[in-house]
Amino acid sequence: MMVLGIETSTRRGSVALAAGGGIVAEAALPEDRTQSAALLPAVEALLAGRGAAPRDIGGIAAGIGPGSFTGVRLGLATARGLALALGIPIRGICSFDALASRCPAGEGTICTLADAHSHGLYAAVYERRGEGIERVREPFVCRPEELPGRIEGRVFFTGPRLTRMRDALAGLFGGRATFDAGDRFPEASAAALLFESPFALPDDPPDSLGPLYLLPGVRGAGRSA
Repeated sequence: MMVLGIETSTRRGSVALAAGGGIVAEAALPEDRTQSAALLPAVEALLAGRGAAPRDIGGIAAGIGPGSFTGVRLGLATARGLALALGIPIRGICSFDALASRCPAGEGTICTLADAHSHGLYAAVYERRGEGIERVREPFVCRPEELPGRIEGRVFFTGPRLTRMRDALAGLFGGRATFDAGDRFPEASAAALLFESPFALPDDPPDSLGPLYLLPGVRGAGRSA
């Protein structure tokens, strides 16, 4: 089955096609305000490049954040429109799950991070289990100074704004912290490969899947309010 991945939770959006347990095509979206206009043409170009048509897609993996509310809603709206037209399922993929799945092998505790602006940080914590990962702390939002109390032992940090946070995290965690080589953005290819995983949230009943909201006073955690 061919799975279409859509990831628009950050300014570095992407689309991808997976089949047979691997990625067969992927493309980046423009890093500007034209992302919304570019999304469907990017999907069409990806399919055309493989000699495929929309009817060849068997499912859609859509990134649900945390991240840009506008970006996530764009991706979900596009996924819903395609799924309705094609009669295929959508599954939501937490963008932190996609990030953690791409971390280097051998890392033990992994913390994924994103900027929550005035609210501090979005974060989630994972443990490497053999070839896979297990989420051990659900996505949350906190102030940076609160983070050391939520993670025990050594930790590997990754995320889309890591270079901006690295010095502050090094000061807070000292020798407990190691870091990804640079900023790592969630990718549609990782989302597509998680379509059959326990991390995937089915859109069941239809239209129940929503952005992963973590901010205080905002309802929804992967499901529409």
